[in-house]
Amino acid sequence: MVIGGVAIEFDTRKAASILQHHPKFEQWYHVETVQAWMQIRYAADMGVITPKMIFDFFRVEDRDAQLKTKLAEYYGRQPCTKSIVWRNENEWRMLWQNDETRLKIHRVPIPSDAITAVYVGLVDSKNVEDDIAFETQRKFPEAKVFRAYKKHGFSELKFSLVGLR
Repeated sequence: MVIGGVAIEFDTRKAASILQHHPKFEQWYHVETVQAWMQIRYAADMGVITPKMIFDFFRVEDRDAQLKTKLAEYYGRQPCTKSIVWRNENEWRMLWQNDETRLKIHRVPIPSDAITAVYVGLVDSKNVEDDIAFETQRKFPEAKVFRAYKKHGFSELKFSLVGLR
């Protein structure tokens, strides 16, 4: 089974409210709730990592100074940069990290009415589409589910509404 990706569309106010209810969010993640949102930048390419970037990074022994190098800047742009072909998404992401914990991934409950749509990428199995649609409707009953398809001879994706069976 191959999934070409899943994108989740949500009501930003309802999704952000989970952060405001977490008593230690700003203390743990060193970021204000409004700063957790990052607007995606779209670029033709990310550029290349040069030997000079690597050399300069390892030449600096102080970790804080390393984080200001061109190599650190390059990797810092990656989570918020996508190919220019996706520009029409106008995507924002909610990103944060907690360096004080061993576990870097945290599960945060999302209110069932916060998810408005789920977009399933190209799949090679009807069962995958059905499973995602079923679980989405079970956990987020108000959400719509769309499946990607590619028009023959074209590179862009089109989406159609998935009906539950």
